Amino acid sequence: MGKPKQQKPKQLNEAEESFFLACRAFKHPIPEREFVFHPVRRYRFDFAWPDHLVAMEVEGGIYDKETKGRHTSIAGFEEDCIKYALAAQLGWRLYRFTTGQVKKGIALMFMEEEFRKWQR
Repeated sequence: MGKPKQQKPKQLNEAEESFFLACRAFKHPIPEREFVFHPVRRYRFDFAWPDHLVAMEVEGGIYDKETKGRHTSIAGFEEDCIKYALAAQLGWRLYRFTTGQVKKGIALMFMEEEFRKWQR
């Protein structure tokens, strides 16, 4: 038997990349990308600050009626509900934003408030 295949982190979309770069530019805590938070189910967060048990998910694919993203299918939505419930059971605080909210800076605004709490 060979080694288990390592999954490469997914490519950041434009909104995720802009959020990540904003964290760097404004000297905010840098998140871990594609952070595996559940040891059995291997669920991942788009962005995570594991020392604080805080994560952020970008819910993409909700605007495109042609491709119908994973988050808008019944099976995908139900699986996300389980993922988020397991995260809560493990003590994670999860922020969820649409791609549009990330692009508009709304996600950064909320996360900056979270980061300020860590400095108190």
